[in-house]
Formats: sequence, C-alpha cells, structure tokens
Amino acid sequence: MDALVNDVRYAIRALLRNPGFAVVAILTLSLGIGANSAIFSVINGVLLTALPYQDAGHLYMLWEATPAGAVRLASYPSVQDWQDQDAFEVGYAHGTGLLYRGADGPEHIFVAYVSPQFFGTLRPRMTPGRSLTAADDRDAASIVISQQLWHSHFAGDSAILGRTITLGDGRFVVVGVVNAKAQYPEWDS
Repeated sequence: MDALVNDVRYAIRALLRNPGFAVVAILTLSLGIGANSAIFSVINGVLLTALPYQDAGHLYMLWEATPAGAVRLASYPSVQDWQDQDAFEVGYAHGTGLLYRGADGPEHIFVAYVSPQFFGTLRPRMTPGRSLTAADDRDAASIVISQQLWHSHFAGDSAILGRTITLGDGRFVVVGVVNAKAQYPEWDS
C-alpha cells in the first residue's frame, strides 16, 4: 500500500513540474474516454439491445422506388396493395405535428397516422381501451393516445374513452391509451 501512495505522490509532483504535459495528458484521456463511451452507446442502442416489440426479428421497414428511381418510405396506397396480397401483415405509420386545442390553449404535439394493422403488428397493450380496427380506418374518426399524453393533458382520467378531442382541423374520439412501455419510431415533426 505504501508503494501505491508513493507512486501517486510522485505522479502528482511530476505533473505539477510540467503543467503543459499534464494538460495534454488529461485532455487525451478525456477525449479517449468520451469517444469510447459515445461509440459504445451507439453500438449498444443499435446492435446489442433488442427492439421492444414481440417477434422483433420479424419486423421490417418497407421502402418503394419512385418512377424517377428515388427511394422513399412506402405510401399508404402501396401498403394497402401489399395487404391485399396476404403474403405478410403490413402496418403503416406516418408521423407529423398537429395543433391540439385543449383546456390550456393550443399546443403543437406529435401525432402519427397509422393503419389498424400497425397495432396488430407491434401488439402493444392498451391501458385502458382498445387499439384501432378496420372500422376505425373507414371513418377515420378514432384515435389512440399515448399514456404520457393521457397523464399530462387528461390527468389519467379513465373517462377519456369516448371523449372527443380536436387535433388540427379534425375531431377524433379516443378509443384507447397505449401502454407507456410501448415505444414507436420517432419522426421529426
């Protein structure tokens, strides 16, 4: 133990005698540790951590090519065509921002237009309520809200089901609240 204490004292004296070297050494160590932490965070998030969905290995993001040769996310009409093929289950989601008109005044929030198959593909638990159905797709007047929005804007009131809320220029009936553990892709709104 005395040898370790003597080595630390010697290192401190040497660094104090040569402050330029000490600054360069500390900066080099800081950059190295920071870069390794950043790289590990990316690798852990992208490669090592499983997606938070059931059967995550069976999920794919579908793209389509335009006539000009550009690649883009699949459009809703294309997704409907693929659903008619019965080859696989296809869910659609498109994120955007809309104005929510609530009791506290207007607020810009993130929303995603999804097909009923979207929830069938990812199978989140609804607490309370239900997910969207094919009937909801036809009349386009139903909405599922996040548990975060439910608590922050509706105080977790269980009477939210059946309530009509205004988003953008539309009015929607709340049919379900998606569990807080469910995570969905994020888009820039």
